[in-house]
Amino acid sequence: SRWHWAPVLARAWRYSGNFEYLNLMNKLMKNWNMNNSYNLGLNWNCAQEVSIRLIHALQAWYIADSDDFIPSEILENRILFVKDHLRRICQTLIYSKAQKNNHYLSESAALYIGSIWLRNTFYSDKERIKKWEFLGLKGLNFCVKKLIFTDGSFSQHSINYHRYLLDVLTQVEFFRRLYKKQKFSVNFYRKCKLATIWLITMVDEKSGDAS
Repeated sequence: SRWHWAPVLARAWRYSGNFEYLNLMNKLMKNWNMNNSYNLGLNWNCAQEVSIRLIHALQAWYIADSDDFIPSEILENRILFVKDHLRRICQTLIYSKAQKNNHYLSESAALYIGSIWLRNTFYSDKERIKKWEFLGLKGLNFCVKKLIFTDGSFSQHSINYHRYLLDVLTQVEFFRRLYKKQKFSVNFYRKCKLATIWLITMVDEKSGDAS
């Protein structure tokens, strides 16, 4: 239910041109939505899991769609999907912020990416989009400032969490550039660079293992 399979199938479709990959991706997405009504069941329980699913969905749609025309019915379903995920994230955002860890980072990233995606659709509630984008930006700036230390290390002392940090921030920057949004501050990018350098120093170039 993190939808990690979605961008994988989208890439397989783009690389191979085999519609079986695209059809399977769409089938799995439709099946999941039919069996997981908004805010009901375990798959809506954790806002970080919701955030990861949303980012994977947006990655997959970007890869699969390219410049293709999106029928209005499909776009409407996608807007509802994104809106529901952003609504769910906001419900427990205070709790996530209090943890000061990867949860708040993930959820802030999803709010930011999801809101700027919605800006490029016909979704009409601009005030709600503005609120979600504001909360996302606020959280991202907080996480980069407070959770990445001056030596580039992450507040959660784990190579896996550090890689996750950089994966999430890479997606944030990718979608920011895609939708031509304002750049983050100089200090924001400086911290990101420090975190990248820190990971480089910990990873063996040949094996990929971390020391």
